[in-house]
Amino acid sequence: MQNAKRRTVEPLTTSLFKLRSTGRRLVFFLIGLSVLCGSCNMIGIMGSKSYYEQKIPAELKLKDYARGGVLVFVDETGPGRGEHTLRPQLTDVVGTYLVKKARIKSENLLSSNRLWRLRGEREDFSLLSPVELGRTTGAAVVLYILITDYELYAMDEQGYYGGSLVTRSMLFDVSSGRALWPTEKAGRVVEVGVEIETGGREATLDRLITATAQCITRSFYDCPRPQFRSADEKRDYGSEQW
Repeated sequence: MQNAKRRTVEPLTTSLFKLRSTGRRLVFFLIGLSVLCGSCNMIGIMGSKSYYEQKIPAELKLKDYARGGVLVFVDETGPGRGEHTLRPQLTDVVGTYLVKKARIKSENLLSSNRLWRLRGEREDFSLLSPVELGRTTGAAVVLYILITDYELYAMDEQGYYGGSLVTRSMLFDVSSGRALWPTEKAGRVVEVGVEIETGGREATLDRLITATAQCITRSFYDCPRPQFRSADEKRDYGSEQW
């Protein structure tokens, strides 16, 4: 009888010991799993880029098309505005952005002087299309920028100024004559404005031109997200990317 009781007690003790062992293994397993998950989350956090490290992909990488030469052609609706024409300044600043930001080699950027000479030599200059100008100057692609509206005004006697500038831009392949960029058939509209500038007329012009050049050229390289939008940009294009 005592042997029977001993046999009954021993299996019960063994079962309790096995249960405790299984419980300990389960606890260790859960602890290890939580550590592993935490490490994965930490790796994910450490691997993700911050806002300041993120870049907005280029719509078209202009440097891939620039080897044959890039011509920046800035035009205006109407005959221009005399001393207030922005063509030379905008041409130069856009060229600077293409070299510094879009990594276009300076030797692949056609000199604007060639265009100004052609403007004076040909009476039919205003009738030439961007592609025809590209063929005449030997460019592979033409970045055509049309100034559709421009306003600059003094606000008071203290020298405060305001102004606005609206452009449409397209990039043409000279050999095929087709537009490479943008997807909009009428061109990419960029609208910038300065509500008040205390630095005078030249400072206002500089802001308008710089903001326009930035907003046009940002499509041609992987642009750092914090630099994508200009503070003077008025048209809400692509705001979902900022």
